[in-house]
Formats: sequence, structure tokens, C-alpha cells
Amino acid sequence: MESLEKIIADQINSNAERLLQFFSKNLVKLDEKLRIKFRLAYREYIKNSYSKVSKSKSFFFKNQSPDLYSYYVPSGIACNKTRIETPDIETCLAHSSHIAITGHGGSGKSVLLKHLFLDTIRKEKYTPVLVELRDLNQNTQNLSQLIESNLNSLGLETSGDMINLAKTEGHLAFFFDGYDEVLKNQRQKLINELKTLATKFSKCPIFITSRPDDVFHGLSGFDVFKITPLSIESATSLVEKLPVDHSLKNRFISEIPSLYRSHNSFLSNPLLLTIMLLTYGENAEIPAKLSVFYNQAFEVLFHRHDAQKEGFRRERLTNLDIQDFSKVFSAFCVQTYHNGIFKAPETELLRYIRKSRENTGLAFDDSSFLRDLIISVCLLIEDGLEISFTHRSFQEFFTALHIKNSNPETQKFLFENFWPDSNEDEIFKLLFELDNELVEREIILPGLTRFFDAIGLKRKVGITHFVKYLKLCYTEIVVTRDDTRAASSEKNKEYKELLSLINKTLNPYGFPLPDIDEINLMLFENHGSEDNSVRYLTKNLSIRSQLALDLAEHGGFFSIGYLESIVNLHKNLLERHKNPRKRIDFLLNHVS
Repeated sequence: MESLEKIIADQINSNAERLLQFFSKNLVKLDEKLRIKFRLAYREYIKNSYSKVSKSKSFFFKNQSPDLYSYYVPSGIACNKTRIETPDIETCLAHSSHIAITGHGGSGKSVLLKHLFLDTIRKEKYTPVLVELRDLNQNTQNLSQLIESNLNSLGLETSGDMINLAKTEGHLAFFFDGYDEVLKNQRQKLINELKTLATKFSKCPIFITSRPDDVFHGLSGFDVFKITPLSIESATSLVEKLPVDHSLKNRFISEIPSLYRSHNSFLSNPLLLTIMLLTYGENAEIPAKLSVFYNQAFEVLFHRHDAQKEGFRRERLTNLDIQDFSKVFSAFCVQTYHNGIFKAPETELLRYIRKSRENTGLAFDDSSFLRDLIISVCLLIEDGLEISFTHRSFQEFFTALHIKNSNPETQKFLFENFWPDSNEDEIFKLLFELDNELVEREIILPGLTRFFDAIGLKRKVGITHFVKYLKLCYTEIVVTRDDTRAASSEKNKEYKELLSLINKTLNPYGFPLPDIDEINLMLFENHGSEDNSVRYLTKNLSIRSQLALDLAEHGGFFSIGYLESIVNLHKNLLERHKNPRKRIDFLLNHVS
């Protein structure tokens, strides 16, 4: 790896000089004094941004900020049939200059984006700008102002005119991390700003990361790449790089092939893989449920010995037992999640801890609890002047736990606040694992009743109900050579999210899925175009539209058969939830 000084020097010799020539030609004549000032500012920016992005912490590196490449394992990305196994800035830009990278929690999106940012600095073609989009939650700045603020904070103090000129000529490359961390009520504004940025400054590469969201399929000019799962080889490589006792690490590595077969969803996700390594040896079995997995991880973190020093236990400052500690942290998580707080100064987090203490009625020192979260239990990490969650997944698990353990009145209030927007996260999937009857009773059953009313369904599913379903849940159907997809309707988001939750938890599709490739080919031949994707607005569909008829018969999750399976599921749930008093009487009166 090149030294930082050489990387900085190369960037100045290429990008800084190009920018100086461009500014002199188009903005104002720069004398030597201004040129020297700009070179120094540019040097400071590259040095500060490279140092900041190349370092990060986790519960494995709690007392240090190791270099990203000391544990980086390439995450492959795929868009339809295009697959990039080891992404770098050149291979990505060879495919598209505007890319959305999507993946579930812990899949490695942010680490990959940081790698692409650092690789851009090394390749010298662009001046990269990394923006954590969650910062929009904490201030009134728009996206352009946040970009300028980030440049200034890292040493590159320039005028707005200079930035706009640099954007116009494509000198900047933008890396936006965490669209899914932006408050729900601010996302549409952000999407509009992204569209403007991509259209007005089309020469600038744009990368954005997020958990899966249909909004990107409607973002013209953006290719949507998905993070691919870790292979056995990549999983092994990641474990080899983690600072764990060697004998423990070697035992775990020897079991990766068999674990990969039995727990593929855990082993193929970088975060879950590292948690599995953390809990390895502490539990006899690896659970199938994600909620049990996170609970085991918390228990290990709470009682943990140092992973690098077997037998050394870190003392906690508070004397709370594991149940009370969990109760306080759950209250802390539901507050911060509700307010879109993933990273904040210590003083702000202490306010949330104080409110958690008052809510639970437990006695402890607020500052000591915060220190325990950072040092002993490692659920939070210090990140410069702020403190953040080790990973959002822990915040979501403990939020779900708080909902599950709340009284019915509080549960109702939280459902009203979090549903359906929070279904994009893992909260309701985790809550379903913790208490499936609660989710079925409060969300799924009343939601399906409203859904059936909205499409006019009373008995048998027909083509009229199917077309109403498409119009209700989706704004357009997009047909390409590789796949057929739909863009969600924000107006009726509840219904799409309801079906998504059912698909993730209850799997109602009770018959074998047809050959998806065969369906895509048929739809492409009948409704596609060789030149580009074809978009069909659902508002223009009718019961006689050939696309609607083809989808109804063959479309998998866009089919009459799928709707019929939802109806059958609804009947089964109603039967199961009918007369709960009779069920408990039967249970108590038939005890052997």
C-alpha cells in the first residue's frame, strides 16, 4: 500500500492542478499566493478525509481505530446479470457513473463505499466527497449545503461558485452513505435533490448506499447494485483478519464449511459472521432466529471476556444485572430510533439515558451507564467527537424488544408511530420472532382487512381485484431483459409494506414458484424493448391490458395465485386468533 504522503502528493499534482487551471480560466485569475493557499487547503482536505475514512471502530476494535484494509474483504455487487466480484472505482464507473448500492443490515455497504472513496483518491481522477446522509437529520441544511460544509470541515474552504464550477466539469465524485438512515419525512426531499444533482452535474460520479428500497428503481439514470453474500472463501478471509484468540479462531475456521451450509444467512453477512465468531464457544447451538442470535450476542457482550485475552473480564461501572441493563438499553434504543439518532454527542446521549432511567425506575449513574455501553459491553463506540451505535441492527433489536415488553397502550402508540415506515428496517421482523401473535393481531389481520376492502375483495379473487392491487401498491411496472420489477406507491405504502412483512415472516406463497427466468423472458418478449427498459404506469392498466393478463397468470408475486394465497393465509389467521379465552381454557383444563 502506498504511503499517505505519496497519495497526497499525487492527488495535488493531478487533481489540484487541474482544478487550479479550470478556476483561473473560468472564474478568476489566481495569483501565485492564491494558488499556494489552494494547494495547501487541498492537501489538508485529502489528508484529513483519507485519515478519517480509512479508520473505524467496532466491538472487535474497541480501543483502537485500525486501518480499514487491515480487515477489509471485498464485497461483490450485482445488477441483474452484471456481477463485479472485487469492486473498485474503475470497474464500477465502467458500468455506470450513477450507482445505488443496496443490501440488508451488516452486509458491508458502508465499508465498500469507504473503499471506493479511498480508491478514488488513489486513482487521482476525481476529488471524492463522502457525506453521511444521517447528518441531514440533525440540522436544517440541504444536500448541497451539507456537501459544502463537509468540504470546509475537512480543510477545503472554497466558495460556492468554485464548488459549482467543479461539479459542472465533473471534477468531484460523490459518495452518499445511508439513505435509509435519513428520517422518513425528509427522504422525498433528498431524492429530489439527488435527481437535481445527477441531472445538473451529470459528469460527476454518484454512489449512494441504502438498505433495499424501491425508490431507487424509480430514480432515472441510477443502476441499482445489490451486495452479494460472502462466499466461504471470503468469510474465512474475514475471520482470519479479526483480532481473536488464535486457537478459537482456528477452531471456528475449521467449522466454516459446515456452518455455511446450515447457517448460510449468518455466515454470508459480515456483521452476523463477526457476531457468530464472538458468540462461538459460548453457546452449544447456533439459533435459526435472528432475534435469538442478537440476544445471545448481547449476553456474550455483557458477560464477555476480552476476545484477545482469554480469561480477562472487563468490569462494569454500574451494578445492573443483565435484565435491568437490557431494560434500560431498550428504552434508550426506542427513543433514539424514534428520533432518527444513530450518532450524537455525549451530552445528547446522556439525556436519553436519563429519560430511560426515569422510565424504568432503576437507580444508576447516567455517565457510568454510558461508559459501560462503550467500554464494557461495546454496544456503542466513540467516533471522533460523537458516539454511535456499533451497528444499527442492535438498536433495532432492542427497539423491538422494548415494544414486545411494553403494556398494550404503549404498544399501540409505538405501532402508530413506527408502522409502516419502519418495516424497511428489521424491527417488525424481529418483533414477529419475539411475539408473532402480537404482530398478527395488531398489524397483519387489521391490515389485510383494510387491504381487501381497498381492492373490493369479498370472496373469490378475479382479474379486477388483481388490477386494483397493482394500482394500489405500485406506480409502475418496469420490464427489462433481465427482470421485471415494480416501483412502490408512497401514497399507499401501508399495503405494500404489509405484504412485504407477510412475505418475510409467514411465507404465504403456498405453491411452487414458477421458473422466474422463463417468466422474465416471456414478459420481455411480449412487453420489453431491446434498446432500454420499458415502464408501464399502473394507472393506465385495465382488466383487458395484455401486461396485466400476463402478470396475473404467470407473474409470481405479481399474480392472481399470490393474492389467493394471501386470502387463504387471512382465513387461517382468523381461525387461529378466534376466541383466545377458549384456547387458554382448553390448555389449562387439559393438563395431564
